[in-house]
Amino acid sequence: MSACQPLVSIVLISYQDRAHVCEAVDSALGQSYPHCEVIVIDDGSSDGTGELIASRFGHRVAYRWQENHGQGSARSLGLACSAGEYIQFLDSDDILLPNKVKSHVACLEANRPLAFVYGRTLCFIDGRPEETWEHPSNSRHSGNLFERILNCGNSINIAQPLIRRTWIDRIGGFDPDIREADDNDLMVRIAYTGGECQFIDEPAFLYRHYPNDLGQSYNWHARHSGEGQMRGDIYVLSKLRSMMLRDARSGIRKVEERLGELSAELGWRRFRAWDQKAALPYLLQGIRFSHEHRLRNVCRLATATLPWPALRKLKHRLNGLLDLPGRRYGDDH
Repeated sequence: MSACQPLVSIVLISYQDRAHVCEAVDSALGQSYPHCEVIVIDDGSSDGTGELIASRFGHRVAYRWQENHGQGSARSLGLACSAGEYIQFLDSDDILLPNKVKSHVACLEANRPLAFVYGRTLCFIDGRPEETWEHPSNSRHSGNLFERILNCGNSINIAQPLIRRTWIDRIGGFDPDIREADDNDLMVRIAYTGGECQFIDEPAFLYRHYPNDLGQSYNWHARHSGEGQMRGDIYVLSKLRSMMLRDARSGIRKVEERLGELSAELGWRRFRAWDQKAALPYLLQGIRFSHEHRLRNVCRLATATLPWPALRKLKHRLNGLLDLPGRRYGDDH
């Protein structure tokens, strides 16, 4: 191993994923680039992940366990435990392709101003890694991506890029309060701060799909991980709006529109689940920020604030046109 080769820290986070974590660690240890350290952060698992990692890999990986605090906190701990000049993140149910790190290190070494380089995502169904296809949200853009993020949202998964550590330090690392959408938060802040990237047209990693989540997407227009991911994205968009207000940056209307639409959708989902208390703040935020669909969102809020007997009568009069699945409308709640 050459002493002049930069060290790459592969930071892998896991939570209750004993079934897949060894496959992910194998892919990290199997990189063709020789100068890597592999750090596994266990975010509070109780499924025997630690014992499995110790018996299978021993001192080849550094393993740390913490109480469950979410993805941002786990990646922050991984960074604190790492020493690499370049950082590669990985989730425990995904797989790095063998030449990913080697190819990306070469690009970063040849282009010192770059914040990160990234490749394509290939998808596979759990249990069938030999059958892969291109992820439909694959980005193929280089340079500064902030305008693209404003228009389309972030489409770079956390495992796609190899990131220069100095850029992670420059933006203050991960937000430890964010439990989901930490990849969006990181990419948004790097782009907002002026970081540039280089796309390499080759597969970087395999993203595991499960039978019930096919067709899901990373961007803000088609959420893929349910309400937790939506709450994470709302948090990221709110932070971005605050930064843009502080710095008097243009484009804030686009951020507000997306923030409003996502808030309105989450509020409506909460109402459909008969959680009126949680629904109302999100529906109000949807009205505040979404101008394009304000009338629809006002109607949603008006419906959500009706007392249950009135809602039952309204549903009867509209002959089932209200989409309010779940419990019976006359039931106590």
